[in-house]
Amino acid sequence: PLQQPAQPLLQQPAQPLLLQPAQPPLQQPAQPLLQQPAQPLLLQPAQPPLQQPAQPLLQQPAQPLL
Repeated sequence: PLQQPAQPLLQQPAQPLLLQPAQPPLQQPAQPLLQQPAQPLLLQPAQPPLQQPAQPLLQQPAQPLL
């Protein structure tokens, strides 16, 4: 009587509990988290730092020397 009820009690609630809540939470937050912060972060800080220091560095020492 001790060995019989020990097996079915562990196998039944172990499978359905792990398969159900594991699928939905992985697909939902995987798309919006990667697409949103990936585009604006790379486009914004890449343009300003390249154009700003390129103009003032060449114009300043060019006038007083001539």
